[in-house]
Amino acid sequence: MASELLTGLLGIWGGTATTLMAARMTARGSERQAAAQREQAVAGYKAALDSAREQVRAAMTEQARDARRPVYAEFLRSAHDLVDAVHVYVLDPETDLEAYNRVFGRVCKAYTELELEGPDHIATAGHQVVDGAIAAREVGSGYASLVRAVSKALD
Repeated sequence: MASELLTGLLGIWGGTATTLMAARMTARGSERQAAAQREQAVAGYKAALDSAREQVRAAMTEQARDARRPVYAEFLRSAHDLVDAVHVYVLDPETDLEAYNRVFGRVCKAYTELELEGPDHIATAGHQVVDGAIAAREVGSGYASLVRAVSKALD
């Protein structure tokens, strides 16, 4: 009877140990699967976040471009008018400066907006236009002489 009891206890112990090992192996598999699911969830979250950031960045770039476009257009229109006014003034310095000053004021206003909206290299180019218009008004400037020479050549 003792041997039957011992065999029974060994069977219970062996069955329990086998069950515990099987449970532990199943738990490890479940832990690995849960870790993999967490990693997938984090990767999905990061991908969605990156995509959202890129969409916001693209929208902001488009908004900035749309805001700049009318500013650039106004500056270019004013600059073209200024070129005409400078040519009229240089070719006939006795001309009334009112038209030149009016156009120059428009260019300065457009340049101020350009300076606020545009990147630095565009604002620098705008500044050169304004400086060139000021220099052309000065008697004996190189630009004024060039305009006169070109005008004579075209006549």
